Amino acid sequence: MSARNDRLEATRRVIENNRVGNQEDVLYLLKKDGFNVTQATLSRDFKELGVVKVHDADCGYVYKLNSQTPKFIAPNASHITSDGIRSIEFSNSFAVVKTHPGFASAVAYIIDNNVISEIAGTLAGDDTVLLIVREGYTRQQVLDAVSRFISGIQTKLI
Repeated sequence: MSARNDRLEATRRVIENNRVGNQEDVLYLLKKDGFNVTQATLSRDFKELGVVKVHDADCGYVYKLNSQTPKFIAPNASHITSDGIRSIEFSNSFAVVKTHPGFASAVAYIIDNNVISEIAGTLAGDDTVLLIVREGYTRQQVLDAVSRFISGIQTKLI
C-alpha cells in the first residue's frame, strides 16, 4: 500500500472505531497511529472517504462514513433521495430545507460538493439547511438544480 492509502485506511479506522466530533481529535488519533497529517489533508481525505457529521444521541455530533449514515445517502455521496427531507420553503434569496434530525449536514454536503450555480452556499444545523440562492434565479430553477442531486425534493415544497 502507498503512504496515501495507508493514511486513508487509518482515517477510516479512526472514524469507524471512535466517536469523534472534531478534526483535532481525529488528527490526534492519527498521530498516535504514526500519521502526521495536516488539517487541510484531513479535510481532503474526509471528502474522498465521504465522511459526514451526523447527530449522535449520546455525544452530540460525530463523524461517520457514508455506509454508517442514514439510508437516504447513495454510496458515492453524490446523490440522495428526499426521504430524509421534510420540507423546503423559500424566502427572498434563501431556501430553508427541513430534514430529519442529523441529516442536514449530509444534504449540505451533497449540495456544496456538486456544481450548482444557482446556490452560493449552505449552512447546516442538525435538522435544517439554509441555502443561499444567487441573485437572478427563480425558485423553480433552484428546485430543478437541486433535484439533480436530491431526487424527489420538488414534492417536499411547502
